[in-house]
Amino acid sequence: MKKLLTVLHGFLVGLCDLIPGISGGTMAFILGIYERLITFIKNISLDTIAVWDKKRFRKGIKNLDLGFTIPFFSGILLALFLLANLMDHILTTFPIYTYAFFFGLIAASSFIIASHIRGWTRKRVTFLSVGFCIGLIASFVTGLMLPHTGLVLFISGFIAAAAMLLPGVSGSYILLILGQYEHITGALRTFDFSTLIIVAIGVLLGLYAMSHLISYLLKHQHQLTIFFLLGLVLGSLYIFIGKIGYNWSVISILWFVIGLVLPLAIDFFGKSRKRK
Repeated sequence: MKKLLTVLHGFLVGLCDLIPGISGGTMAFILGIYERLITFIKNISLDTIAVWDKKRFRKGIKNLDLGFTIPFFSGILLALFLLANLMDHILTTFPIYTYAFFFGLIAASSFIIASHIRGWTRKRVTFLSVGFCIGLIASFVTGLMLPHTGLVLFISGFIAAAAMLLPGVSGSYILLILGQYEHITGALRTFDFSTLIIVAIGVLLGLYAMSHLISYLLKHQHQLTIFFLLGLVLGSLYIFIGKIGYNWSVISILWFVIGLVLPLAIDFFGKSRKRK
């Protein structure tokens, strides 16, 4: 049951990564698995592939927390390959309803995270504000039209993966800004491995570099980092306001309320079970 829940967590993170403007890192942060995910990525080293040295290999594998990471990344891959076409259709056909739902979901989840944090000092609120401003500014960045060359695809993968680990900064939104989103999602649909391999190399290096930076900050300045990350999530909510604009209707408000109520209900029932 626990592994199935981890697959579901991975599936939700993968789903968010498919939607421009919504961060998989945000979902991991909301689900409470963010630090565990960062630790896993940081622990990937040459030891994990040193099959020629059994001692090093065992040590490397032991540090990877495979009981969590295998079902989690299986869920992400499942979402990417099963839902790439579906999410493209939903975003094309019902963009306002989709963004309204996720607006409610992330807004409520941010409130829950904030309500669980203790120790609101002036310094921590400053870091929250800085994160908020960066998330807000990122919401206003417009798109570029770059060619689909190998170098551009590699750099796009690197930047998107690094951004993906930051709550509030969407990897797919970065790809959209760089003009590579449709090309890469098309490669996923058609299994264009020549494109996917180049992007994957950039993604892996981006994840490695950013995970080490975030892990260091969480280790040495844990609370300040959490406040900064929460600020990023709150600032990025403007993306949804921009996407929806003045196109609110009864149905879009309903989807917003569903997204709002869902995490609040889960949090309420979770607290109720703990009391019992």
